[in-house]
Amino acid sequence: MSVENEKEIQQLKNRIRELADKSYNQNQYTFTGFLGLAEQDALWQVEREVKFAGITLYGGREEAERKLLRFGSEAELGYEQPFPICCIRIRPLSAKFADKLSHRDYLGALMNLGIERSTIGDILPGEGEAFLFCLDTIAEFICDNLEQIRHTHVKCEVVDAAAEVPQEEPV
Repeated sequence: MSVENEKEIQQLKNRIRELADKSYNQNQYTFTGFLGLAEQDALWQVEREVKFAGITLYGGREEAERKLLRFGSEAELGYEQPFPICCIRIRPLSAKFADKLSHRDYLGALMNLGIERSTIGDILPGEGEAFLFCLDTIAEFICDNLEQIRHTHVKCEVVDAAAEVPQEEPV
């Protein structure tokens, strides 16, 4: 691991500690952005230091790889606050002329909009459509501005993930 990566991981650990303290001291839920697997590993390295604040990871579906970290619990705070996650369906405007798009194509188009990676969760490319999990604060921006991926013109709409996203079959 490079020195720069170690520095970033240390900064993330410090941020996790800060959010745990804020949640506990101010009696409110706090959230990180979406965390990848390496970032989730950083959480587990400091788990003992922050578990007092109540830890929950969720990415919009149980099988999610990228997840938000929430500090706070219903038992401690007296109310439940949902995760600020939206699911967006991305479809080609004309399926007949659509390119076969990969995860990399979708992610590249989103990064090209200037969106930070921490606002984007899992991207699930499928046959003729993809589902994107993102922070609810960025969903409208994505729907308004994501118009083309490679040579394929697309339309985006916010959907109910539980009803729309196909479930993965157990292996």
